[in-house]
Amino acid sequence: PVQTVEEFDAEYYNLLKTDSNEAINLRGYINDSQDPFVYSYHCHEGMLTLAYALNKTIADLAENETLNREAAEESGLPEGETFTMANFTYANSGIVTRMFEHLQNTSFQGITGNEVKFDADGIRDIETVAILQYQRDSNGSLNRIEVATVKGTNSTFYSTSDLVLPYGIPYDGVPFKDVVTVSVALTVVYVILATAGLVFAVACVLFTLVFRKKKLIRLSSPNLNYLIGLGAIVLYLNVIVLVIPTTNPEFAAVLCNFNPWLTSLGYSLCYGTILIKMIRVWLIFNKPLGLKATFLQDYAMVLFVLSLVVIDVVILGVYTLTEMVKGDLGVKLTPNREMPEEIIGVSGVMS
Repeated sequence: PVQTVEEFDAEYYNLLKTDSNEAINLRGYINDSQDPFVYSYHCHEGMLTLAYALNKTIADLAENETLNREAAEESGLPEGETFTMANFTYANSGIVTRMFEHLQNTSFQGITGNEVKFDADGIRDIETVAILQYQRDSNGSLNRIEVATVKGTNSTFYSTSDLVLPYGIPYDGVPFKDVVTVSVALTVVYVILATAGLVFAVACVLFTLVFRKKKLIRLSSPNLNYLIGLGAIVLYLNVIVLVIPTTNPEFAAVLCNFNPWLTSLGYSLCYGTILIKMIRVWLIFNKPLGLKATFLQDYAMVLFVLSLVVIDVVILGVYTLTEMVKGDLGVKLTPNREMPEEIIGVSGVMS
């Protein structure tokens, strides 16, 4: 190895000491866990890997005039000027490719006791990988939890507690985030059916309004029919609102908060009115003792339905003010194994 563990620890401690020779917690570089410096070894090996790749790339630039000239042209340097790593950006595709090749060909004995080398996908080749998690308890103490070990293609998880893996078993590679939406075909079907129902409900309300003085319409209580039609219109509108496609969290929150209002108010207006009409029919035919004729009038029925609406408004108002739905979109994570062309230029991945 380039350094022994003892030599590295001595140098690392020395770098984090003050003038008074007292160790300090410099921006959290000193771990307060039971296993201090556990990450410093791996970071050191990662930096050595980058240093080896940079040195080999610098040597290539000095020996290969064609590579140097192409890199200078990509960087927009004046003709004849020599390209150096000080001019490097990730737009220099030839240099990036050359550095990545050197990273893949790296092989040396690290201070962690493992050989530092990478497979064809740019993943570090380690016999056994321990996955750890650090959690603070109620006393503020930092505890180390061994989550899993990975050896070859076998993974052993030691706990399925939500505290250890709150978002489930992590993916191998970089996951893609896909916003979950209703399919276009299903959206079209719902909108067509809801629109047809909406048009029919509006037609029924207009029909009742135009022919309200006809005997049959008058006997069916047109005032109550208006409420039934209004409730149906609100329910059909709710179907259309539910399938509106959006990837904007704020707009999604507005739609989600509209849903309970439209559903509850539409249901109370439509089915509440139907219920009170059925109750009135029962009262007319059964004639219970003490029943006053005024209770069977339309205005009394309307007041009953409106009282249901008021109760809905109070409950929904309290719910909206205290438990308002946030604008979180449904997201599905799709696993994707890291490929070289996806991580070229992201030097931290290699360490």
